[in-house]
Amino acid sequence: MSLTYPNSNCEFKPSLAFFLGEFDIYDREESLGGYLNGFDPNDRKQVRLLSEQLFFNGARVKSLTAEHKKVLFELLVEALGEPDHDFRSVFDMDEDDCFCQPFDWEINDYRLFFEKFYRLAINHWGDELRALNVTLPELQALNIL
Repeated sequence: MSLTYPNSNCEFKPSLAFFLGEFDIYDREESLGGYLNGFDPNDRKQVRLLSEQLFFNGARVKSLTAEHKKVLFELLVEALGEPDHDFRSVFDMDEDDCFCQPFDWEINDYRLFFEKFYRLAINHWGDELRALNVTLPELQALNIL
């Protein structure tokens, strides 16, 4: 049996873009966009604060089971383990997509977001992941400073 999104029959096959869903200002340019534009996407502390607030404490992530979190965590590990992974492409806006990052954001290090997601996933989901026998690689193994 395949894993589905909570309260849905749709198969749960996320990409790294799942982590950016809470930063999507499409059709919320003035409200969420205005709020996010007040943050520096290149400041580690501010990225951590936003990730904690919007992603890990958001209703969408709180509805996920440990199995969902395992899938997401393994996506992070795989991407961070690839030295040449193109994290910028996850942020790219396609004309056919309805994803839009804050207009004032000029991101210098796209990998930074995913490094923060990894660190926070360990903090928030570590016990659940360990209960599923998921290996939690050390930061150095993933070249995370």
